[in-house]
This record gives sequence, structure tokens and C-alpha cells, in this order.
Amino acid sequence: LTLNFSKASQLNVLPEHLCMDCVELEHVELPLYASMIETSAFSNCTNLLQLELPSYLNFIDPFAFEGIKQISLHINKKIKRIS
Repeated sequence: LTLNFSKASQLNVLPEHLCMDCVELEHVELPLYASMIETSAFSNCTNLLQLELPSYLNFIDPFAFEGIKQISLHINKKIKRIS
């Protein structure tokens, strides 16, 4: 299962528990203007293998990906902090 936000999406904060426990989720393409991923947004998405982080992203909560054992993150150089 892939979650792909529209390129025109103005969503800039991925809220708490957005996809928590979505075990079928494998790939996520975040909105272009996403700047923050809040706590547990993707927690326990045990099949999530790949996440593309947009250039506006500057904060990832420390528990955003809790329970995921292996994931490929495509990280840009503008990210200021990953807790």
C-alpha cells in the first residue's frame, strides 16, 4: 500500500497517529510543504520500507517511526533536527 499526497497539497504538519498501526503501508511520499512529522505519525507501520522526506521538512518527532525495524529514508540536507 502506498500513501502519496498530491503535489498541490498544502498540508505542512503530519499529525499525531496519522497512520499509526497501518501495517499494510509500504511506501509514503509526503506533501512537498510538510515541515513536521509529529509523534507516532507512522508508529507500528511494520511494513513501511520507504519514505521520501521533502525539502521543507525540519522536524521529526522522536517517536514518529516507533516500532519500525527497518526503513529507507531519503533525507534532504535542510532537515534541522531529528530527535
